[in-house]
Amino acid sequence: MKKAAVLIVFALFAVTILANSSFGNPFANNRISGDDKNIALSTGGYLFIEIASRDYYLINTRDGRLWKMNGEADNPDKFMPVKYENSKGNAVVQPEESSPNSFPGRYVFGESSGHFNYMLDTVTGKIWKLQGTPSKPLKLILVPRMDQ
Repeated sequence: MKKAAVLIVFALFAVTILANSSFGNPFANNRISGDDKNIALSTGGYLFIEIASRDYYLINTRDGRLWKMNGEADNPDKFMPVKYENSKGNAVVQPEESSPNSFPGRYVFGESSGHFNYMLDTVTGKIWKLQGTPSKPLKLILVPRMDQ
């Protein structure tokens, strides 16, 4: 009787562990809360992101570098860098606050309301909006915060 009770408890314990999808998965906690599409999952620092089945981006989530895929039938695909506008109005490849000690998931890139694309620094809370037209190169512009 004791053996049966121990086996039943052990079986319930094993089923509970196996049912928990994050058990044994070292990447289960690399998601940013509120990210229902799980686009912030990053194990090495780079992500390939598709926005509304029309635009494709490559992001280095450690330092904020961003590239947009460009290509046409007569011109093969290329990833072109998207630059930030710094505090002096110059184009730079990454935010001024980036440091060599950054971690995967520090920078998150995504779409808001199906219209605009933004980059978020999860450490400082700074947000950049992607702007540009076919005649002007894309760039990331810092969005001012009213509380600062």
